[in-house]
Amino acid sequence: MKRLVLVLALAVAAVQWPLWMGAGGRLKVLALERELAERQAANDQLRERNRALGFEIASLRQGSEAIEERARADLHMMRPDETFFQWRPSGEPALARGE
Repeated sequence: MKRLVLVLALAVAAVQWPLWMGAGGRLKVLALERELAERQAANDQLRERNRALGFEIASLRQGSEAIEERARADLHMMRPDETFFQWRPSGEPALARGE
């Protein structure tokens, strides 16, 4: 009787092993589901970034105001009749010329 129980236990273990540890086993499926969730989150972030860039491209194509705003913010460009003032929070060191 003990041998029969042992043989049956080994048979159950032999059947269960591929289900849990095999190439398409449950542990592999769980790892793949985790990886899929991470990639979907990364894709969502990239989709949002692409959407924002699309809006920016459309804005740049539609009018010169967006181009002017971009030039002022990124390149610090000014019109000839403008005076540029830059405010720094107190305690922040002044930048030397050329930096």
